[in-house]
Amino acid sequence: IAALASYPTFEPAKFTGGVSQDVWDLYSTEESYYPMLNRAVSGTYPAASTYKAYTSLAGLKYGFASSTKEWNCTGAWDGFGTGDVQHCWYLSGHGNLNLNDGIRYSCDVVFYEIAKDFFLAGKSQGGTISDTALQEEIAMFGFGRTTGIDLLGEEPGRIPTPEWKAQHWTDVPAAGLWFGGDLTNLVIGQGDCLITPLQNAVGYAAVATGSLLKPHLLKEVRNSESEPVISVGKEVVSVPDVTPENYKIVRDALKLVAADADKVVGACEDYDLDVTTISSKTGTGEVAGKGDVAWFVCYYPQDKPKYVVATCIEQGGGGAVRHADRIAGQDGVGGLALSGGQRVHGLGQAAEPLRHGRAVVRSRRQLRRPRNVAGDQGGGEGPLLEQARSGRIVRGPRELVGGLGAMAAVQRRLPRQKQPVLRAVGRGSRRRGGTDAKVAAGGRACGQGGEESQGGETGRDGHAEGLRFHARPRKPEIGAERPPRSRRHMLG
Repeated sequence: IAALASYPTFEPAKFTGGVSQDVWDLYSTEESYYPMLNRAVSGTYPAASTYKAYTSLAGLKYGFASSTKEWNCTGAWDGFGTGDVQHCWYLSGHGNLNLNDGIRYSCDVVFYEIAKDFFLAGKSQGGTISDTALQEEIAMFGFGRTTGIDLLGEEPGRIPTPEWKAQHWTDVPAAGLWFGGDLTNLVIGQGDCLITPLQNAVGYAAVATGSLLKPHLLKEVRNSESEPVISVGKEVVSVPDVTPENYKIVRDALKLVAADADKVVGACEDYDLDVTTISSKTGTGEVAGKGDVAWFVCYYPQDKPKYVVATCIEQGGGGAVRHADRIAGQDGVGGLALSGGQRVHGLGQAAEPLRHGRAVVRSRRQLRRPRNVAGDQGGGEGPLLEQARSGRIVRGPRELVGGLGAMAAVQRRLPRQKQPVLRAVGRGSRRRGGTDAKVAAGGRACGQGGEESQGGETGRDGHAEGLRFHARPRKPEIGAERPPRSRRHMLG
């Protein structure tokens, strides 16, 4: 593990000599978002569309999908003919697609069809394969059990099966029946499935390399002469039963996800990365009574993978807003897991929650383009902070700031003479589908207040020194993923 982060955070110093009851109560409340929960390894969330890499491989193995097979997406699907219609996130429909397109554009209908084939081929429906064949294929990538990381409290997640559902609903047997809709939920990572960010990082590492690896925090221990005395090498847990041909079909599709998204392309340009060398997948997980969970998972480089990153923001909105450098959109809390072979320099500090959904980020590290991803109350994105030095804006130090959630992203070094000292940013924009707010700050600015508007422009800052907002219209994303409708219907 090169980097692992969870937000909100807490102060370990509060526990020195014993923790007070007031502090313990504060850290144990729903209002504080339970900061002592390490969400990267213990937080469980719906996998959403990030599951589609694994379920694609399952469909390919059983012949329910191929590189040439096509499906038609009209935006609505009633494949079981029950009248309970499930929808694709793209309500107007994608039209004709093959599997590559289905992964690339995250078309739900393609995967509903794959799930339907699995369900009807099961022995309980008169078929010849196991009723849990799809679940067994997903489990090959480490889901439904712990990864074995050397940390306490890791959660195994859940892959729902007919047996699990019956046991879960023992007191209400009618609710414990297994339907085709359970599989159409599972195949797109919705319904009762739960995973951790670390599991998704390990799973995509397996998709990238063909081997399921055991994650470790410790790489080596050196003596006073800087000689390694303890080393932890790569540990292969298992090798999923997947053919090279099927891996190639899915990997080729994952290569195109980032390149299709303007926001990801822009973020990669900021880091001098070639977007065509990054493979990725987004996801928008639904949770009853709460905001959607935002996912972005990727590995790099494509052909010789060295790093895999899995990021998850609770109540962060749609993961497919296609912002690789700013995943959150609403009040969020989340976890990050990143693994790779080299040292990663510097993690930006997570934002601390303030009143009115604002956040302050402080960074005194030698960083190049430090980024903290944070939630923004109301579903928009936080402002981009650009620091001015001697009247000149240095494009680089960035903070994505908003509500109560934040995640550290991997940083690179900045020469000491350009070391950023970021004090605070203003409230940011709280709108849906309006504009991006850019902040130009001279010196150590502190923005307060800020007006809001529903449409074209982001309001000016109400009280600040050396701080100003600039509004820039944003075009809607083509193919941007929206939350699906009626996905929780159980179909007969």
